[in-house]
Amino acid sequence: LNADASVSISCDGTVTIGGKVYGLNGSITLQNNAANDLSVSSSGDFVFADNFSMGSSYLVTISSQPSSGQTCTPNNNSGRATDNITSVEIICSQTLRSISGSISDLTGTLVLQNNYGGDQTFTSNDNFTFYVADNSSYNVTVKSQPAGKCNVSNGTGPATENVDNVSVNCWNLVDGGNSLDGINYNNLKNADNVTLYSFQSKLYAGWTESSSYGSVTQVRVKRFDISSSVWETADYNGIPMEGSRDSVDLNLLGNGNDFYGVWVEKNYASPFMPSIRVAKFDNQTLTWVKYISYSAISDNLSKSPDLGSLGSNIYAIWSEYNGSKQQIRVKKFNGNNSWSVDKASLNNSQSQDALNPTMEEFNNKLYAVWQESNGTVDQIRVASTDGTNWGSSTGINLSSSKDGKNPNLITFDSKLFAAWTENNASGHSQIRVKSSSDGSTWTSVDGNDANKGINKDYRNNASHPKLVVANSNLYAVWLEENGSTQVRVAQFDNSSSWTFKDGDGFDGLNVNTARVTGKASAAEYNNQLYVAWSETNDNNTTQIRVARAPF
Repeated sequence: LNADASVSISCDGTVTIGGKVYGLNGSITLQNNAANDLSVSSSGDFVFADNFSMGSSYLVTISSQPSSGQTCTPNNNSGRATDNITSVEIICSQTLRSISGSISDLTGTLVLQNNYGGDQTFTSNDNFTFYVADNSSYNVTVKSQPAGKCNVSNGTGPATENVDNVSVNCWNLVDGGNSLDGINYNNLKNADNVTLYSFQSKLYAGWTESSSYGSVTQVRVKRFDISSSVWETADYNGIPMEGSRDSVDLNLLGNGNDFYGVWVEKNYASPFMPSIRVAKFDNQTLTWVKYISYSAISDNLSKSPDLGSLGSNIYAIWSEYNGSKQQIRVKKFNGNNSWSVDKASLNNSQSQDALNPTMEEFNNKLYAVWQESNGTVDQIRVASTDGTNWGSSTGINLSSSKDGKNPNLITFDSKLFAAWTENNASGHSQIRVKSSSDGSTWTSVDGNDANKGINKDYRNNASHPKLVVANSNLYAVWLEENGSTQVRVAQFDNSSSWTFKDGDGFDGLNVNTARVTGKASAAEYNNQLYVAWSETNDNNTTQIRVARAPF
């Protein structure tokens, strides 16, 4: 049975909550928000006697079932009442339908519900069964999440027969799993700006951490082996060329048998200019071999480096101050401990600032994306090289009058995808995604709504998107505010919509959803998705956290 969802308009700031009962033989007691008892003894319309404030939440449940042996199930029974509600359904039947499934990878305590009631608590992998009236609907959801968030699959539908394919699969923390410590080199020191990269059967994590030997910051690297579930230090005593100078913003790249890192480090000599450094990993000694002695590959104040490859060639890209504006610089590694200028400036206009570049190989070209001011707002710009010449850049913002920031590129399903943040008309930053089959023409794959990106809630600010391909699917990972900062994860459906894979609740992947959280990264390792982020612990020290998806 189905009833059309409907509302009637309220003009005094209050609303009523009601609906219809079907097939009742006997009497039942309904409640709204665990109060306001209403006795119903026949099929037909019902309305709770008390009015409620417009905009308040409602949850209609059954506190007592009929004595006739029937089972009654509420449908359409929860929401926010912006007008009078008349669409709640109570469906009663002598015939029960079982809604069954299984839980996997659970660590911690999980509470499941069906139709916002009938709580069942689990502390380990198990099977579960809910019962509903025949011809009603079921909606299995997570009421309370463990630290490793759980996702429900096949959890909704009509109960016209018994259902046995509901599954609940949970994320696992692979950083030790406790509330205090992550994978920091020193858990008493703050760490942030993490990056993940899978290379030669290991998962590498790099980040910036306050040094144990002074007030400087160092870029650190550890690697994870799924066979041992252990994080091994993979930087000897830190990567920096000169350990007494600040180093930040590490990014990693594998190319064939070689593994590279790029970062920003202050020069050894005065004026201690932040410059771009590149090193190659030595898998035998677990150290990073410096190129060009202590020389940097940039000349002036530099930031936000990244590495890319086109065939066997390695490229470095970064933003560098030329005395007036930030320029996007590109250099190419010649394989003999030296770098040559590949493009002095990728800027669309060298009289404007350009920031946050990154690169991706696609269709035998190397693509770069960055944000660049047009004098009023920042635009997301894309350019490519065939290995000889760089073409002119193209702006890809949804709206050319809105700020775009922190772009990211990835290749998936024979297309190039770009993600970034862009403000909407109300000033809230949205995660925007476009794709291109030729690198020139770009199509929105985020719903193409001027106000809404793929945010969990478009009224919240979102930032720092990261695209990743894992197990033949495309995922987006980002940060989103909801009073505190949440790590969100969504999967692309290969058209224009995205499904949340982080528990799909108010909160994200965070270990403690009330804590300060920093930029996330993601990578595929052993055919599964891994996500890392920084998060403050109970001692207010920022830890690097890592979680493995159940898919």
